[in-house]
This record gives sequence, C-alpha cells and structure tokens, in this order.
Amino acid sequence: MEHVSDDKLEELRDAAEGRPRPRRNLQFDPKQSAIYGGVSGARLGVEQFEVASGLVIRETFAHVMAPFIMAFAQPDSPSKPHPGPWRPVSGGAGFDVCIEVALAEGASPVGFDRVNTIWWTLSLLRLITGLPLLLPVMSDTRFAEAAHTVHEPRLWPIEASRPRLGPRASDDTIGGEQLAAVATLFAPGAALMDIEHFNRAYQTWDQAPFAHSTGAAMVMIWAALETLFRPGPNNLTKRLSKAIATHLEKPGGKREALQQKIATLYELRGSSVHNSQEATGVALADSANLARRAFIVCMAEGAAPDCEALLQRWSTEHTQNQ
Repeated sequence: MEHVSDDKLEELRDAAEGRPRPRRNLQFDPKQSAIYGGVSGARLGVEQFEVASGLVIRETFAHVMAPFIMAFAQPDSPSKPHPGPWRPVSGGAGFDVCIEVALAEGASPVGFDRVNTIWWTLSLLRLITGLPLLLPVMSDTRFAEAAHTVHEPRLWPIEASRPRLGPRASDDTIGGEQLAAVATLFAPGAALMDIEHFNRAYQTWDQAPFAHSTGAAMVMIWAALETLFRPGPNNLTKRLSKAIATHLEKPGGKREALQQKIATLYELRGSSVHNSQEATGVALADSANLARRAFIVCMAEGAAPDCEALLQRWSTEHTQNQ
C-alpha cells in the first residue's frame, strides 16, 4: 500500500470536514520565471521545436474553461461575496490548447520582456501559417504538469475574442518547415520592432483578425500596409500599389499584374471606409496574404521598406509605366 504522508492525511481530513486549505502558489518573478503560452487553433506536426535558446514550441493538450456562474442575491456590502445559492449555467468560453510556447527561466533570446517574447513567437506563427491562432492564456506552469502540481497553477487571460480572419483549413497542422521559418525570422524580425513605424504597422496587422467586423479588419490591414510603406498623401493608390508590388516581385509581367491587383484591393478598402461596405471573403483574404508577404520580406531582408527607393526602382525597371 502506498505510504500517505502526514500532510496528505491532514489535507484529506480538512477536505472531508469542509475546511479549505490555503492556496499554495509559485513565487513568480515576471523578469525571470519560466512562462508558458497556450496556443489554440492548430496542432504541431512535431513533438517539440526549439525556436531560440531557452524558447521552445511543443505539443500539449489542455481544455481551458471560463464557465458562467450565476448568483441570485445582492451582497450585504461591496466587499462581501454574493450569498448563495450559486448555480453554473451554460455558455462561457472554452479553448483547446494544443500548442505550448515555453520560455525557460532566465531566458531572454531577443531582449523582449517575457510576455512579449511569447506574443512575438505566436505572432510569427500567425504570420508564417496564416492560421487564425489564438493565445487565450499564459501560465506559470507547464500545461502537461498542471493537473498534478502541489502549487495552484496561475493563468493570465490574454486573448479572449476569437479571430474573424483566417482559413477554415482542413489541415491545421503546423509543420517543421513553418517552424523553421519562425526560427529564421525570430531575431531579425525582433530587431525591426525597434523601428517605431514598423512596430506600429506590425501590431496593427497582428490585431486585424480580432476586429469587430470584416470591414474593420480590411481597414486595419491596409492601415498596417500604409504605415509600413509610408507612401505619402498624394497619388496614394498608385504610389502604394507600385511600392508594394516592387517590394514583393521581380520586374516583369507578374509584378505589373500584382500592382493592378493591389490597386483594386486598395479601392475596395476605400469602400469599407467611405461606403461602410463589408469586405468580401476573397478581398479580405487577398489583402491579408499581401500584408503577410510584405512583412515576411521585410524580416527576411532585415530592413523596413523605403517607399521612395521602391518607386525609383519601379520607374527604372518599368519605363513603359513612366
């Protein structure tokens, strides 16, 4: 028979007699302690992948629930709880956490604070895959170990709204090549976040999937591209479309066709702003993919785009468009 410790016997006795035990928490230092981000919306095709020193992405599973509970009487004072009875009701929120982004104790691979290191990793997963990934919670405890720890695991809610953008893909598995791309862009992309307008553009793009409507999401995507390329106030459609096309494609027919497509998408963005029209699924997806490609090229090249230099390249390489 398994030996039961005195502490365990006391805990069982207290539970049987209705006496609550004091909560035992980890001593959590936000500058040093290990932290774990729970990612919902996809699965990994590998068991574990190291993105940088002290930072890994691994498979896991936990269902995180935020149930609704109703009370039916007002408290005697603002400092007191609602008197009983309480009753659980249907509704609330629940998330399947299938991926864990784990930052080891003391690790600081790019100098971000610990929460932003987890966010940055998740944002790159969203950037590379295009999947509507969500970070519902962060934890001070590995999700796989939370069921059996002596201390009470602590969760911080991060993203509660579900993304409105992203493919309803039949295959939501993140593979090794995509994880390798995240690792490749991790440090050079983080360096670009020191550039104020790049940082603002990237965060605007990252939050677009959580906009309250597809029209608002369309506006946010193009606001991110405008902030990234800074085309100026005049001839905006032509300047922006030529700069983005030059940023993404080599000279030739493919670049020219892309420029025309970008101009059309930008006009549709204008309809969302001025005519309150909702963006169609195709236009929204095309705009989102365009922004993804633009940010990926920036990180791969380690530089934010220079709009005037791009327009000069367009003029030089496409004399027929002068």
